[in-house]
Amino acid sequence: FSPAAVNVLFSPNATMIGMVYNLLPYTIFTTALSMARIDCDLVLAARDAGATRLRAFQEVTLPLAKPGIWAGAVLVFVLSLGVFLEPKVMGGGTSPLAAELIRQSFETRVNWPLGAALTLVLIVIGAAVLAVAGVLAFWQARRGSND
Repeated sequence: FSPAAVNVLFSPNATMIGMVYNLLPYTIFTTALSMARIDCDLVLAARDAGATRLRAFQEVTLPLAKPGIWAGAVLVFVLSLGVFLEPKVMGGGTSPLAAELIRQSFETRVNWPLGAALTLVLIVIGAAVLAVAGVLAFWQARRGSND
């Protein structure tokens, strides 16, 4: 092992690497399922019309895969709100995230009002982000149906 690799452990970077490692499959699965439903004939038609592979991807595949990408992003966001393991094990407890701070407020510090307030703040932030994502999805679907 190199000293640089060992220095990553018990740091915020290690926490992020662990979170990406654990949560990336959720995004990949939703995006892959969304892309599997795309009709290949649409991409072939774009290629026949003279589009390059990159242009066909940008103009056909990416817009049709957007619902899966958004679903993956929202799913990963919700799952990341309750992350316990990565900050504790990989981060060494040096950079606790919201869920760990809430747990500490209840169990270690026995500060129930602070724990309850942090829980409500986390719920409000999560609900607000989900509401914004829902409104954006509604507007996008409505705009798509009018075209």
